[in-house]
Amino acid sequence: DEIVSITPLGVTDVYDLTVPGTHNFVANGIIVENSVEQDADVVLFIHREDRYKENTERQGIADIIVAKHRNGPVGKIELFFDETRVTFRDIDKRF
Repeated sequence: DEIVSITPLGVTDVYDLTVPGTHNFVANGIIVENSVEQDADVVLFIHREDRYKENTERQGIADIIVAKHRNGPVGKIELFFDETRVTFRDIDKRF
């Protein structure tokens, strides 16, 4: 459908989760921006267990988590993270 006209309806209060002074909402030490779900088409997270557990079998393995994908699937993939080159590679090509 074609947009024929847009008419302003006035000013209204918006209720975002904010903390006075910082304007951020912090949950479990992570700054939460509640509009990311509305604004972003794709949301990715990177998690590396070896940054939190010293003696893990997952040394150098990064989980790339596709948490939101407006036009495609969500899921998780494991990649090798090369700290010396700051690059991600297929796990089979670690060395």
